Amino acid sequence: MDTGKQFLFAFILFIIFDLIWLGFIMRDFNMRQLAELGRIEDGKMSILYTPALLVYLLMAAAVVFFVLPRLGLEASVLEAFLWGGAMGLIVFGVYDLTNLAVLKNYPVPLVLADIGWGIAVFGVVTTILTKVKVG
Repeated sequence: MDTGKQFLFAFILFIIFDLIWLGFIMRDFNMRQLAELGRIEDGKMSILYTPALLVYLLMAAAVVFFVLPRLGLEASVLEAFLWGGAMGLIVFGVYDLTNLAVLKNYPVPLVLADIGWGIAVFGVVTTILTKVKVG
């Protein structure tokens, strides 16, 4: 798969997985954790879509330009997941630990859950990109 297709596919995968994770699985948890900090209107998180899309572009770039080049064509599922997960740990770790360091009352349970999610989503997206061949 060429780089442009990989990038677009990664971008779409990150959005889909985050919509499921943030919009359904972790919605109530995140609302409780971010009650003091989040853009909450009428009991719902109010998202600024331009910055959110830029985040997904950066996440796709991290996988396509920094993780995939380290993996050979014959990378195992485990190898792909671990390298992707390492990138997720770095990206989400920098974000969450910076928030913990500078924001008052940034919740530790959110830090742990979010870093875990970063490892998982980057690992899964990287694995899919190494195993799926899109023409």
